[in-house]
Amino acid sequence: MIGSKMEMMFLMRRKIAISLVSVFTCLWAAWSAPVPSLAQGEVDPVEFRHKEIVRTVVDAIYTQGNVGVMDGFYTPTFTRHPSNSDLLTVKVSILALKAAIPDLRPSIPLIIADGNLVAFRLRLDGTLVNELVFPNSVPIPATNQPITLLTNIVMRFDENNLIAEEWDGFDNLGFLVQIGAIPPPQTEPVELPLVFNIQPSPREQQNKEATLAYYDGLSRNDFSVIDAYLRPDMSAYSVFGKMDRTAQNNDLSFLRNAMPDLSYTVDQVLAEANWTAVMYHVRGSFTQPYAASPDQPIQPTNQPFDLLVVTLYQFDEQGQVVESYELFDSFSFLSQLGLNVPRVPGS
Repeated sequence: MIGSKMEMMFLMRRKIAISLVSVFTCLWAAWSAPVPSLAQGEVDPVEFRHKEIVRTVVDAIYTQGNVGVMDGFYTPTFTRHPSNSDLLTVKVSILALKAAIPDLRPSIPLIIADGNLVAFRLRLDGTLVNELVFPNSVPIPATNQPITLLTNIVMRFDENNLIAEEWDGFDNLGFLVQIGAIPPPQTEPVELPLVFNIQPSPREQQNKEATLAYYDGLSRNDFSVIDAYLRPDMSAYSVFGKMDRTAQNNDLSFLRNAMPDLSYTVDQVLAEANWTAVMYHVRGSFTQPYAASPDQPIQPTNQPFDLLVVTLYQFDEQGQVVESYELFDSFSFLSQLGLNVPRVPGS
């Protein structure tokens, strides 16, 4: 009887051992097998989750004013550039904005993801009905007028799918105009789309490479890249209005002539569907007149120039840019040219 029980226990242990070996064999095969690449048009689950996190956070903090939700989606060491703000500073700024504009309504006209990066255009609409008080800044009185704030943003997620870093291109020139701090520019108002046209494209990698090649060419003072990558009828939108390809060429030439050592350093680039997004730094030394206005050229400061820019590019089916949407700290841009402009509160 005892021998029979021992035999049964031995057989049971043998079956368990064989089962465990079978399980581990299957797991090892799964772990060691190559990860299949996504088919064209197939959604990457991680990238999809990252975009959903962005949408959730944007709605919670700007619609509801619930900045506490950020603790679950951001790393404790989160940093926002170019202001180098930590998470607490960002929360305080959001609460100040929400208090001054209670009807604040966020929207995301475009969002794309690539690997651990997400790029999107954030639009905030509302009415400035209360005093806007950012820390260590002069209060902005209520205007009781509608206000629209635009920002191009690139976010980096860490290995735990938490937002670790953010780079902003904010239209603070438009903000200053809307609060009455400076007069409006002498340009025709531009109606921007509320939703951008995003279409599947088999050229995602080629479009990313074209974006990199474009900035490499500009750094080498090779302006032939403008004709190569920008379609003749393209439209370029920036904090200073709308330009065609010729005006874009002229604008870049003025900057190059003023800063012969000008360089474009791409820090982040991502592509999804027919769009790319790029975050880069424009650096140089302002040693020659900046002649955007020939009658009144801006005299050089002989000082270094450094500007963070976030630009979104829409490509056509042939791999040329149809539209670009560029945003940067225009206060910093004008200040580094030696011009006196009001400082943007909270910046």
